[in-house]
Parts: sequence; C-alpha cells; structure tokens
Amino acid sequence: MPDLSRRSARYVTATVVAALLGVSAWNHVDIQVGSTEALARTQAENDALKKQLQEARKKPQQDARMLRTPQKPHEPTLSSAQVARKTCAAYPTQQAAQAVFIADSSRHPDWDGDRDGLACEQLKNAITPETMRTTATRLVRVLAAEPKAPRAPAGGPFVSKPTAPSKTQILASRRHFGLHTATTAEAASLEGSLARETTINSYFSGFDSGFSAAQVNAAWHARQIPMLTWESRPLNGDGSTADYSLASIAAGAHDTYLRKYAADIKANGLPLIIRFDQEMNGDWYRWGESNPAAGNAEGSYVAAWRHIHDVFAAEGANAQVIWLWGPNRVDNIQRLPAIGNYFPGAAYVDWVGMSGYYRPGDASATFDSTYAMTLNALRATAPGKPILLAEVGATERGGKKVAFVKDFFTGLTRNPDVKGFVWFNRTVTDEGQTNDWRIQSTTAVLDAFRAGLYSARFGLDLGKRPTW
Repeated sequence: MPDLSRRSARYVTATVVAALLGVSAWNHVDIQVGSTEALARTQAENDALKKQLQEARKKPQQDARMLRTPQKPHEPTLSSAQVARKTCAAYPTQQAAQAVFIADSSRHPDWDGDRDGLACEQLKNAITPETMRTTATRLVRVLAAEPKAPRAPAGGPFVSKPTAPSKTQILASRRHFGLHTATTAEAASLEGSLARETTINSYFSGFDSGFSAAQVNAAWHARQIPMLTWESRPLNGDGSTADYSLASIAAGAHDTYLRKYAADIKANGLPLIIRFDQEMNGDWYRWGESNPAAGNAEGSYVAAWRHIHDVFAAEGANAQVIWLWGPNRVDNIQRLPAIGNYFPGAAYVDWVGMSGYYRPGDASATFDSTYAMTLNALRATAPGKPILLAEVGATERGGKKVAFVKDFFTGLTRNPDVKGFVWFNRTVTDEGQTNDWRIQSTTAVLDAFRAGLYSARFGLDLGKRPTW
C-alpha cells in the first residue's frame, strides 16, 4: 500500500496585490506549515515587493506596462536577449520546455495555445529516448520543488475535498498508466524519470480493514483513479482465525461490514475501482476454487461476488464503484478450469482484466506470448467489456527484460480494447527466488520503458490534466 507520509514542512504565503488594480490597500496572509526561518525569508521578500509596488504607484505609465505584461514576484528582470531565448524552439524536447513552463507559466502563456496545460506541443515529434534521458534529472528537480498535487498529511485527511469525474466518464476513458509502488515518493520519482504522469493509483486492503476515504481522496487530489485490490482475508496482523470464506460471504455473514463499507463509499462521493479477490482461477489464494486446502465449492466465487455487488447496490454505492474482474493469465495454468467458470456476469462487472507477469522460464519475452491467450479468453467470456491489465511486471532473470518491455508497448498498440495497465513496481522474493519487477531495475529497462510509454501515449504528459 502506498505510503502517505508527510512531506517536508514549509511556509506558503498568499499575497493579494491590490495596488496593481488601483486599490490602495495591501493585504497578505501567511499560513504556517513550516519553520520560522522559512517564514522570515518569505516575509523579507514580501516586504521588498511591497516597497517595489509602492514605488510603482508613483509611476502611472510603469503601472500600465505592468498590467499589460504580468510579472512574477521576486523574478529578476530579463534582458531582451534572455527573453528572446525563452521560446519553445530553444528547448530540445517538449518535456524540457514543459519543466520551464510549470515553473513559470505566467512568462510564457503563448506556449500553451489551446490552454490544456501542455506547453510547446510542436516539440513532441522531435523527441528521442536519448533527449528524454538528458532532461530527466531536471524534470525530477522541478517536480520535487512543485509537486503536481498535495499528499495527505500523516495526522489526518485533506482539509478540502478533491474533485473527480463521474463513473460514466471514467468508464469511457482509456490509455491509462498505473503504478503500485512501495511509497508515494517512489511513484513521484518514477513519473519524473519517465516524463509521464500516472492516471491510476493501485493499493491493497483486506476484509479486516474498513473503507479508507483518506486513501481515495489522496489519489484524487493527485488526479489519479484509486484502484483497490480488495482481498477477502486479513492483511493487518495475524488474523488467521478470521473466517472470510467465500461461502460465509455469500451467506451474509459479513453483511454488517459490507453495508458499512458501501455506505462509506457513497458518503465519500468519489469513484474508485474495486478488484475483488484477484487471480481466482489459480490455486494459490484461499478464495481459489482449485485450492485444495480452501474447500471452496464450485460456484462459490461467483456467489460471493454477486452478493457483495448486491449489498453495494442496496446501499447506493455502485454509482461510485467500477467493478474490475481480474483472473490470472491462463497460458501457464491450463491444467486448471477455464476463467469462464468464475465470471459473475456482464451485469455485475464493468471492466475485465488480468494479472500477467513475464516470468522466469517463459518461452518468449513478448507481449503475445504473455497475454494473447488470456486476452482471447477474456473477449470470449465477456464480449465487449473494456480490458485493463491490472497487475503486470517483468523479471530481470534471464536477461530479456529490455526486450520484453519494448514489445510490451508494441503489443498494447495492437490491442485497442486494452484501455491501460498497472505496473507492479516491487521486488518480491518467493521460495528463495527473487524477481525484480520494477521499471527502474536497470538503466536500460528504464530507458526502454520511457521510450515505449511515450510512443504508445499511455498516461499523461507532464503538467497536463486528464480530460475525462
């Protein structure tokens, strides 16, 4: 689950410059969220600005020029030669220009002619993996100084409620790039290195936890769709004696918990994706009907899913929930029953998807060898349903990860019904074997991922708000 730890504290000063509008009053408001030293520096800057504006009032012609050409406070005056250099053509890539635009958009309003938040779009065609790599460090610095959105404070929720599109708008959206990372700091660093912003925030929770409005709100503050993988098992502490069996869920034994969960989603009023008990067609989870130790009867998974869906419907929560059904890739478990045995039905599912990793021992490091058989099974089981690759990654073992990443994005473009993917950006050790699924596992992998992500146009350009 992402870490919503506190960012470094600082002071934020809001200054209202009424003098520029012909009003004699001067007002400023200081909001303390950091050190007294930072406040002193900010106050000194404000005092200097105040003095400058007082002098400007004595010069009406200068005031008129300032109104025609807004100046950023504290920015030194640029020479005509410096201003001339600050054009789109002065930058090697769109990303490099975007970094400058984010830091100082008031100087360059003409860089964003269509007002979509994306500057110098004509530079996109000139981009290459090499030029993107040279600007990555600069982009990370800009993003670190001006985060794209606030993170939730450690001591409580945001003061303001984020805005979000409707469920209908989300269902119609596409080209999603999501991440599951150990911390939000890692996700932000990856976005800067990749020069792309994510649109889905993936996290996990169990039946021993209630609905987390803070988690959902933090995602929407960052302009990301929250995607909850909701597992019918305890994920906090031991909890080994808790009975969260499929049969008990379908029988209503957990309805008090489910009704409260659904009511809280409705009260929060923001959409989220719920992926309930993923990889149910395997034999490794307690909710798998093929797991001999679990004792799940045939049809128990579908019964549990439908019951939860019906409880949510009764509470009015389904207006906010995108239900994502996500089996495991099928080509490497063909000994087990087909995924159609676990499909709850078109009326109970909004999106379908899968977990699918390029693993050690796979025959070929290609998109098709990893996903094609499962994609065909999904299309046959749920015709017309949009597909999200809900949990993907690639191993470093075998030395073919770069080749897989390159073909991964080529494969996405060949399958237009795949609306996006969520990369599981973790290192996992299981039975003595370690797989580094991460995008940044090596520089070569990161470079290949950056180039493929940009070329395939999944996720968002830095600084560009999603259009739902």
